[in-house]
Amino acid sequence: MRAITSFYNKTRYFWRRLLIAFLTLVLVAVFGFLLIKLMPGNPVDTYAQTLMTERRIPFEEARALAKQMLNYDPDEKILVQLGKYIDGLAHGNLGISMRRDRTLP
Repeated sequence: MRAITSFYNKTRYFWRRLLIAFLTLVLVAVFGFLLIKLMPGNPVDTYAQTLMTERRIPFEEARALAKQMLNYDPDEKILVQLGKYIDGLAHGNLGISMRRDRTLP
């Protein structure tokens, strides 16, 4: 009986620690997402300005092109963006580097 109780306590401890680790990862991901969202500026508008001057196209067309190229829509609801962000993190997709124009490892 004592061995069963000891085993139960060890597995209970393990699962509790695993749950705490998982919740910590989720909170860090949400906190990081919110920090990125609170930064001033908008990468789509910045990239659209660059496209507008390089290609001599109107801003709205450049913005639509930038949204498509960056695969990011700042007008989506915040929960949809958070879901896509966490899904990308879960699959190891860290996005596309704007400086090097390639996917991050």
